[in-house]
Amino acid sequence: MRNMKNHIGIDQYGYVYQNLGQFPRKALMHILNCKHAENMYQDTKTGAEHTGYVIANLWISVFTITPFRKGN
Repeated sequence: MRNMKNHIGIDQYGYVYQNLGQFPRKALMHILNCKHAENMYQDTKTGAEHTGYVIANLWISVFTITPFRKGN
């Protein structure tokens, strides 16, 4: 399980959703007890970029957790 990704989410009010695992959308929907989620996008110079989800009227930005220092 060394290559398994872990995610974290932060909503517009600053609340942090930790340890979302490899499938953050599924985990957030379970935590918030919702059955529907919309993708959230942000415009960049190269086009629109998927940045998170809108779930239960919350705008949740999702980030991938990576190690600060990579092992050998």
